[in-house]
Amino acid sequence: MRQQLVSRSTWLVVSSLIFVSGCGSGGKPPPKLGELVPLTGTVTMDGQPLAQATVRFHPTEESGFHGCQGTTDENGKYKLETDIGDGKMKEGALPGHYQVTVSRLVKPDTGEVVKFDPKVPPMNRGAVQSIAMKYSAVGSTELEADVKAGGPPIDFALKK
Repeated sequence: MRQQLVSRSTWLVVSSLIFVSGCGSGGKPPPKLGELVPLTGTVTMDGQPLAQATVRFHPTEESGFHGCQGTTDENGKYKLETDIGDGKMKEGALPGHYQVTVSRLVKPDTGEVVKFDPKVPPMNRGAVQSIAMKYSAVGSTELEADVKAGGPPIDFALKK
């Protein structure tokens, strides 16, 4: 009987250790990034500032780097930030070539902007994309940008 208890308790300890070691953050850590350069710009829609839109720069060159993003203010201005890991953001972007998407999710009945919530996808909250796919989808965006150290702001003039 004592041997069964020892075997069971050993099994429980080993199982617990395996379970706990498998409960990490998952995925790979972010790549070691080079020097980020500050980048700002303005987004307009038919000549008017586009407020509360998410501007994402998707890298076309750097493997493992997820890009950077910013949100436009009431004047359509954005400032890019890069995820540097552990939920931390740092101002700027890596120099390089990017595909750019502009997204603005709204409730169709009210036009109210639906803010990002990692726990609940926007579509599950009744949100729809208010920006044409030629600007908002990675596979079909017409927007591109070259980020250079000391470069000028990068503006995007969208049309409905």
